[in-house]
Amino acid sequence: MILDVDCQNIMLNNFMYIVKNIMNIILIAAPILLILSLTITLFKMTIDPDEKKNPKKIWNAIKALVIIFFIPLSISIVMRLLGNDTEISSCYNNAKKPSAMVKYIEDEKEKEKKNHPRSR
Repeated sequence: MILDVDCQNIMLNNFMYIVKNIMNIILIAAPILLILSLTITLFKMTIDPDEKKNPKKIWNAIKALVIIFFIPLSISIVMRLLGNDTEISSCYNNAKKPSAMVKYIEDEKEKEKKNHPRSR
């Protein structure tokens, strides 16, 4: 395999957890920021209807929202569709809080010791 991924690596787990949280924040914040931006722009248009830049600002804000919103959404959808079939999607889907990851690793080591009594 070209990319060997160890999902029990705490640094990788922390990175995946942070990426998931950032993408969730973007999915929530992007529409809110667009609504605020559009409200301000529409308010400016009511004050000065002759301004030619405002309609362009609206379309630019909508284009930016589409780009910013759909990249994290598409990554999340692809990772969910892949399920645990690939190592990276498995790590992404099972990323936990750092404290939960340490407990998970300890539990896995205990299970391994129980399954292999010679390794004690």
